[in-house]
Amino acid sequence: MYFICYTNVMNQTVTINSDQAVLSDFDGTLVETEAAKGQLFHEGVDLAQAQTELIYPNVESHVSGESTTDPMIKWVEAAENEASRKSRQAFLEIYLAHWNGQQTELYGSAENLKFFPGSPGLVQQLNPERAALVSSNPTNRLKLALKTLKWESNFGTVIGYDNPQVTAKKPDPSSYRVASQTLNHPAEQCVTIEDSLAGITSAVGANIGRVLLVHRGKVEISGNLQQFVASNAERVSVISSLKQIQFQ
Repeated sequence: MYFICYTNVMNQTVTINSDQAVLSDFDGTLVETEAAKGQLFHEGVDLAQAQTELIYPNVESHVSGESTTDPMIKWVEAAENEASRKSRQAFLEIYLAHWNGQQTELYGSAENLKFFPGSPGLVQQLNPERAALVSSNPTNRLKLALKTLKWESNFGTVIGYDNPQVTAKKPDPSSYRVASQTLNHPAEQCVTIEDSLAGITSAVGANIGRVLLVHRGKVEISGNLQQFVASNAERVSVISSLKQIQFQ
């Protein structure tokens, strides 16, 4: 298998042409919400543990990058009997009530939406007729975040997981397919900006012409992410900062 040269790709400047549409992820790509979400996660777990007297064992699953609810749902499904399943389901419902109840405060506060370097400059250069925000968040949450950041006029299209044409969350390709179709722009002439394996898998599956993976870590990419990037090297490029993106 051919592996890309991580260091060389990271140092390249990437040019987006005026005839290309830009489809960008939000959390982890344009803004950093990990700290705020981490606090909400621990608050929700503490609350659910106090009310159910159960101990949630999978905190590390969340820290390692899985979505907030997926490891908890798996924990519920793995219960050894019906009584245990009901107790765990009650735990999940308490947690979700807290999590969902705090999302408006999270995405409605600029203090919780930290810009990554280069993010404001990139967004200000977007042509709204050729720019879409594509996320596994619900649409109303994304629109609230755009309003909070005063980015409402920069993205002409907002595609959340609850869009009726989106059949599943990333890594399913439907969200990026719907985005390019909504913009009435061929997928091959679109550029996607992402920060995760699920995101770039979704974009490649939607036949997006160019996919930029923003990897800000101090260690080299490895494992499944490295293998996917290597096997799609003609389409996927790795950059370390949004400042490497230029428009012409």
